[in-house]
Amino acid sequence: MSPGPQRGSVPRPRQKVPESSTGVPSFDPLIQPPGRQPSIEEIRRVLEESGGESGQVYTAQNGYGVKIGQFVLANFRIALSTLGTITGNAQVEGFLFTSLNQTNYRAHATMAWANMTTALSYMEGQMVANDTVMTINGTGILGATSLGALVQADFSNTSIIAGTLAYRADA
Repeated sequence: MSPGPQRGSVPRPRQKVPESSTGVPSFDPLIQPPGRQPSIEEIRRVLEESGGESGQVYTAQNGYGVKIGQFVLANFRIALSTLGTITGNAQVEGFLFTSLNQTNYRAHATMAWANMTTALSYMEGQMVANDTVMTINGTGILGATSLGALVQADFSNTSIIAGTLAYRADA
């Protein structure tokens, strides 16, 4: 049993946590200690499957993320309704910040996929140094010893890819 307020003390008022329109407490990432400027830049960008492309039609094409200092975290989801033509390697383009310009720099994305024409056991994205484009790599189910870049033949009219890429920006 707590003793309660002592004689002569004034109870402190509770601080109200701001709530969103859903009644859930909200979080403001831009609240900084006094004298410190926020360093977060919002990314709200549509990312595209590319590599020299034409004729794609999308049912979903979303990209969201955040940049804190040089750290960039980007999420994306692309769903096709018409494949069109992809020349060369399949890529996700449109990242707003250029990756670190350092010899042999690589950033990797974890990815999920559906409705591919090739049976895959693993898919990843890879962004190289000084770039804003991520190449999509994958490997088949049986006996694969290395990853290869995916091409048009690996995709169908209804392919879906989604993932998260964390990388270091050049500035």
